[in-house]
Amino acid sequence: MLLGDGNLRYLIDHSPVGTRDLGTLELLQRHGVPSYFSACLTLTLERPQDAVHGDYVCANDVDPEILRAIRSRTRRPVRRATNIDRLTFGFGRRMRKAEKLLRLYAGAACVVTSRLHCALPCIAMGTPVLLIMGKEDDYRFSGLRGFVRHCSREEFLGRGFEFDLDEPGPNGTAHLAHRERLVAACRDFITKPAAAAQAGLARQSGALQVAAVP
Repeated sequence: MLLGDGNLRYLIDHSPVGTRDLGTLELLQRHGVPSYFSACLTLTLERPQDAVHGDYVCANDVDPEILRAIRSRTRRPVRRATNIDRLTFGFGRRMRKAEKLLRLYAGAACVVTSRLHCALPCIAMGTPVLLIMGKEDDYRFSGLRGFVRHCSREEFLGRGFEFDLDEPGPNGTAHLAHRERLVAACRDFITKPAAAAQAGLARQSGALQVAAVP
């Protein structure tokens, strides 16, 4: 449980806490945790420098009916992918698997997915993406829907939402301000402790030099 087993005290002690979605923000604030909507850290991902745009559409974790509809609406080849992996173990192997998936998304002409953590990396890397949302996704996607083109399964199948798989056009820019703030916060988090550690080492070195003076 997010707020059980001492987690609430930990979050308060290390506040303010950035939240991925508005639902989590409301939960934390209701329990007295100083917090703010930061959006998702995957928005800071960068496109691999050696990634080459391909001619394929990537269908990520979509059901067979959606997949058939995708194939019927594009002249491009369709490559299937999934974020679900219960067979790869070990941090290094899983990181390499994640990198392979990201390269697949980066190289696609466009991506159609039901996964938030496929859609947001695509936005970050500049790959045109359409997110197909289920009703159960409202809580998890709150605050993030404005970042990505999205529709329901029914809208996609019934052509109630137009997304040209051959010429999808670029993603929007609503996420950019959050991306910039997240990048700055991450750099701050990394560089400040490092600077403090260097200062501490310098003080220790100075103290040792003084102690060595007869």
